[in-house]
Amino acid sequence: MRWSATVCVATMIAASATAGDLERRLAVLHFKANLVKPEEADIISERLRSEFVNQRNFVVVDRKNMETILKEQQVQLIDCTETECAIQMGEILNVRWIVLGSLSQVEGDYFMTAELVDVQTAQVRCSVNRMGQRLKDLFKIMPDAARELGCTSEKPVPIAPPIVPQAEPDRPYVAPLPVPTATGAPPTVRLLETPKGVMNVKDARLATFVFLGNDERCIEEYRYQLDDGEPVVTKRARAELAEVPRGSHVFQVQAKDCDGNYSEPHRFEFRVIDAPPSVRIVSPVSGERVRGTTLTVLLEGTDDGAIAHYRCAVNDPQAAVEQAAGTFSFEVAEGRQRIYAQAIDDGGSESEWLQQEVEFVYDDGLAAPIPFEAPEGFVAVPAGTFTMGSPPMEAGRDGGEASHEVTLPAPFFMQATEVTVAQWEAVLGKSPSRWRGPNRPVEQVTWFDAVIYCNRRSQQEGLKPCYYADKALTSAFGGNPPVESGEAWWDQSAPGYRLPTEAEWEYACRAGTTTAYPWGASMSGKHCWFTDNAGSHTHEVATTTANAWGLFDMNGNVAEWCGDWYGEYPSEAVSNPLGPPQGTLRVQRGGSWRTRADACRSASRLGIVPGFQNDRLGFRVVRNAR
Repeated sequence: MRWSATVCVATMIAASATAGDLERRLAVLHFKANLVKPEEADIISERLRSEFVNQRNFVVVDRKNMETILKEQQVQLIDCTETECAIQMGEILNVRWIVLGSLSQVEGDYFMTAELVDVQTAQVRCSVNRMGQRLKDLFKIMPDAARELGCTSEKPVPIAPPIVPQAEPDRPYVAPLPVPTATGAPPTVRLLETPKGVMNVKDARLATFVFLGNDERCIEEYRYQLDDGEPVVTKRARAELAEVPRGSHVFQVQAKDCDGNYSEPHRFEFRVIDAPPSVRIVSPVSGERVRGTTLTVLLEGTDDGAIAHYRCAVNDPQAAVEQAAGTFSFEVAEGRQRIYAQAIDDGGSESEWLQQEVEFVYDDGLAAPIPFEAPEGFVAVPAGTFTMGSPPMEAGRDGGEASHEVTLPAPFFMQATEVTVAQWEAVLGKSPSRWRGPNRPVEQVTWFDAVIYCNRRSQQEGLKPCYYADKALTSAFGGNPPVESGEAWWDQSAPGYRLPTEAEWEYACRAGTTTAYPWGASMSGKHCWFTDNAGSHTHEVATTTANAWGLFDMNGNVAEWCGDWYGEYPSEAVSNPLGPPQGTLRVQRGGSWRTRADACRSASRLGIVPGFQNDRLGFRVVRNAR
C-alpha cells in the first residue's frame, strides 16, 4: 500500500489524549496530486487544515507534531487516499477523525475531493467535491468545505452523494453497466460534477457530468450511459448530454484501465421537470434618474420554455397591463412607487407576482437624444454625465475602479455589435479568428491590428483616417496584420472609424444605469455570453439582449480594445478624459466567453500589452457624430 507524503494537522498532545479529547481529535492528510503539481495539492490541504483550526470544532493536529510522531513510528508516507490507509494513520496519530482527499485537473479546471473518515467505525461520514478555474477559486469556498466535512452524523455519506428525486411510478428499471471479470485490481471511478438532482427543462438542454478514474497504472477510457441507451466510449473525463427529456433518468459511468479492467459503475439519478416561470424588474432601480416625464419599466422573464406575456402595474395590480413585450410605460408621479410584475410562459403557467418598491426622479436633461440619425449598424450615443468606476461595496470590485464623475460633451456613434469576421474580411482579407463564422466577433487581433482596420475601413468609405504614424499627422498608420508594435497618433477631429475611449466605452455600456451590470445588480445569461453559458466558444453577435441604448455584447462574448493607455483614474470630476498621454498597456474592457461573472461588470477593466492577442479579445468601432 502507498501512503501519502506529509500530514497537516493543529493542537496535539499525542498518545495521552483523554476519551473526551479523542472524540474531537482530527488530522488532515496531505492530498494526492492528480495531474497537478504536488505543491498545489499541499496548498489545498493546508488551507483546509487552517479552516478546521479556525472553526474550532475539532482538536486539529499540526504538521510539526504529526511529522514528529510519524518519524518516531518510522512511517514513510507517499499517497494515502484509501480508507484502510486512513484508519492506520488515525491509529498511529491517536485521532478519531481523518480527512483525506485529492486535487485533480480535468479540462483545465481544478477539482478537489475530500472525505471525513471515522477511524473507529471505518466509515466515510461526510464528503465534499469542489471545482474552480483557479486555485484561488477553491480558497474562497474552503470555509464551506470545512463546515460540510465537519459532520458527525451516524449515516455515512458516499463520495459523490446524488440528490435522488422521488422516482416516477412508470420509470423503467435501468440495469447496471456490466463489469467483465477482472485480470487484476480493477480501477475506480467517481463523479466530480453533476447536474442538479431535480432540474427544469432549460437546464436539461445541456446536462454536464465530470468524472475521474483512479488506477495503479493508468485509465485508458471511460464508458457512460443514460438510462437504457447505447453506452458511449470516450477518452474525455466528461459527458455532455443535450436535450435530456422530461422524466426520471439514471446516468452511469465506468472507467477502464490499461489492462482492460472495468470499474464498478457509478450511478446518478436525476429528474427533469416543468417549472413555472420567474420574473424580475430590470429597471428602474432605486435612486435612478429617469429621462423625461414617463416611467419606463423593463421586465425580464425566465422559463424552461419561452415567455409568452408579461403583466405589469404601478401601485395597483388589478390595473395591470398585459402584453408580449417586457417594456412598459406609465404616467406616474416621481418619488416612491410600488411596481408589480408577472410572467406567463407558453404553456400558460404564471409566475408569482413580484413586488418591488423604487424611488426615482425625472430629469428632462438626462441623455438628450441626438438630433440626427446614426449610420446603419451604429447607435447614436448622446452627450451626458455619468459616474465612472464602481462603488466600494460592489461585489467583485477590483483595484483601479475608483468612482469619479465624467462628462462627455459631444455625442458619438458606436457600432451596435463587435466587429465581425465578415466585416474584417471585407476590409483586410482573411480573418485571424479561431472561430470563422461570418457573424461571430473577430478575435486574435492586437491593438495595432484594430487600429489598422479602422484606418482601412475609413479609407474604403472615403473618410479621413483617425490614426497616424507620426505626431504631425501626415502619414496614416498602416501595415499588414498581425502587427505587434509601433506608434499610433490619433487625430481627434477626423471623421473616420476609431476605437472608443475608455470613458466612451463605459458610458455606452452603462446606458444610463448605475448598477454592476447594465441590466441590474447580478449576472444574466440572457444579456451576456460568459464562462457559465457560452460553452467554451464565441457566439454570433446580437444573439443576446441589447442594453437600453441598443448595444449588444458589451459585457461578454469577446473583450474589447479601447484607444486609451491604461492608468489610474483621477479623483476629481473630469470632462472628456482620454487616458494617460503615454504608457505601456492599452485598455481592455468587457468580459468574454471565458470570463467569470465579476469580470463582466460595467466597471471591470484591464491593462494589456498592445501587441497581445488571443481568442477572447476583439473590438468595436466608433465615429465622431459632429
